[in-house]
Amino acid sequence: MKTSDALDQYMDICSDFFKRSAAKLNKSFKIVFIEILLLYMVVPRKINFI
Repeated sequence: MKTSDALDQYMDICSDFFKRSAAKLNKSFKIVFIEILLLYMVVPRKINFI
């Protein structure tokens, strides 16, 4: 399995979650949130949000 395949699968899982959630979120927030989760997975070291 290629890395890009794994990331595509992860994006699909996140998209499915947002479709099933009861909260109504706008499209731009969903896209940004998924991108942040992907970046969080890809960065190889500790992330400090301070």
